[in-house]
Amino acid sequence: MKRICYLVFISAAALLVIFAAGSVHAHNLWLNPHNHSAEAGDTVEIGIGWGHHYTEDRTHQEVKDSTVHEITAIGPDGKKIDLAKKSAASYELETSKPGAYLLTARIAPVMFTTTPEGRKRGSRKDVEKPVKCTAYSILAKTVITAGGDDKNLESQTGQKLEIIPLKNPADLEKADTFPVRVLFDNEPISGIALKANYAGFEEKDASGRGHGHGAAAETTTDDSGEAEIRLEKQGHWIILLSHQTPYRDGNACDQSLYKSAFTFEVK
Repeated sequence: MKRICYLVFISAAALLVIFAAGSVHAHNLWLNPHNHSAEAGDTVEIGIGWGHHYTEDRTHQEVKDSTVHEITAIGPDGKKIDLAKKSAASYELETSKPGAYLLTARIAPVMFTTTPEGRKRGSRKDVEKPVKCTAYSILAKTVITAGGDDKNLESQTGQKLEIIPLKNPADLEKADTFPVRVLFDNEPISGIALKANYAGFEEKDASGRGHGHGAAAETTTDDSGEAEIRLEKQGHWIILLSHQTPYRDGNACDQSLYKSAFTFEVK
């Protein structure tokens, strides 16, 4: 009897690890403009960030040709603009007019399913002994303003999970608060946790060593989908958020996980 109870305990513990694995392993995607405040007519280089940590140089893991599935910009007139690809991790945007340029990117949607043997790529139908399946949508957004104009700043891009800045990020300074609105399916959503970090931030434990967890600022959206983030430091910042919903076909997958990152700079 003791042996049976011990095996049941071990199996339950293993299942807890498996169920937690879906979100633990997900990466973030973010956009790294070399200049968030340009002059009209400038060409701005846009770097791609990918990985788990928003490091001091705003890169973490290698960006491959297959990493970014789509990247686009919406100009001050509301029209889409194609970006010029220079490499897997670098694009260029021409800011031909004054106003706000809304840049978005995403990876190709992907499913991972946990099993007793580990985490495998594919849906419940693609693996043996499926335990839990997660369909990931990983998104990124940033804003570049040109010519000191923020026309089109608060427009929606149609991202499934989207941050709308309610103040021109180009005007942000140390100790300011940054008001934002969060949309899901183009509608404000309450109760979404926002974590903001500046480049190179690491929460330190009692020994003084950084371990890459925590956040420089945290908040939650209110009933209007709005929140304010306190900015304690100059430099580049990232806001991370996620939202989980049941997957539309329960036979194929259990849940959809949307992860989004918004980057900006504090002067």
